[in-house]
Amino acid sequence: MRHSHSVWIWVGVVAAVGVAVVTTVGAVDHVRKTHALAKASVSDWYCAHRGLRCDEERSDEIEDRWSARERVYKGLDVSFVIVSLGVIAVRRLRT
Repeated sequence: MRHSHSVWIWVGVVAAVGVAVVTTVGAVDHVRKTHALAKASVSDWYCAHRGLRCDEERSDEIEDRWSARERVYKGLDVSFVIVSLGVIAVRRLRT
């Protein structure tokens, strides 16, 4: 029985660390996306108004890729939170 308790504690710790890691990676990725979006919007303007820099990355492409990654970050965070809450519930039921 004691071994079971320590396994649940480790599962909870890993899930809590997972939330922190995924959230941090998502925040860093968002900052990177924001900088790339600022650069791309200048290129978009040059392409639309002067026909220059049209081969550079477009802001809508950057935003689409970010949206896909953001869904993954949110899904992972929700999954880790659910696991953490499940561990808390199991621990309370067993004590």
